[in-house]
Amino acid sequence: MQMRMFWMCTAVFGIAAMSYAGDASKLWEPPENSDSESEGRSSVQWGAIEKEEGVYAGIRLGLASLKVDGKVDGTLTHIASGNWASFNWTETIEGTIFSGAGLVGYKFSPYFRVEGELSYINGDIEDDSSDQGTLTFVAFKALGYLDIPIKDTAVVPYGVLGIGVANYKEDWEGWSYDGQGVSIDIGAGVGISVTENWTLDASLRYMLAKMPKQKTIDETGWLPAIAPPMLPAGNYHLVHNYEPTITAVLFQVGARYIF
Repeated sequence: MQMRMFWMCTAVFGIAAMSYAGDASKLWEPPENSDSESEGRSSVQWGAIEKEEGVYAGIRLGLASLKVDGKVDGTLTHIASGNWASFNWTETIEGTIFSGAGLVGYKFSPYFRVEGELSYINGDIEDDSSDQGTLTFVAFKALGYLDIPIKDTAVVPYGVLGIGVANYKEDWEGWSYDGQGVSIDIGAGVGISVTENWTLDASLRYMLAKMPKQKTIDETGWLPAIAPPMLPAGNYHLVHNYEPTITAVLFQVGARYIF
């Protein structure tokens, strides 16, 4: 579904660009006797070609279609008798929530640029048992881009690869998780330069983030008899561990300005 949405948006983006190109003579005409700003730069027929190098900044907004596979394990110990039982399972969370990012980068050439991105994902979630919670993902990422300029146009498809340090948090009634881990991104997109400074952007990225195992519950309380296994009613000590792995498809649109 998310892949189909991305290609539909990209197609609309492309059609709009071609329509703009068809009416270019009405919207933009280069000055007579103008020379290229730099050797090897082609005269674009519509729009503008982004500056070949420099510092840039921008913003991206969109949706994250994510899945969290949380490994749960622990022990339940009957305090009076010392009898105990262990448990383990995988809990799955799926949903589509808000994502956004602020970015600063440097363009070395028409073909290569690097970027530092502060990424934010947040929204309400629901687990397999229909319990309600809140998820927050904040990451600082280092991204590398390979731009593929299309000659004599302002359209630049690109590929992107990156790695980041992430803080991940889940809040549920009775417990929460707050851990730090590593994220990896890979994706593709397309930029259209409106002027030499401003570029519009649409992208689709796949993200994988691995978080460490963490003790989320360590408490004592009274429970009725539990079967199976057969454990009598009484006071119990519960230890609950959680280890989440997050995968997400990020569809985002945005703009950047090169200085």
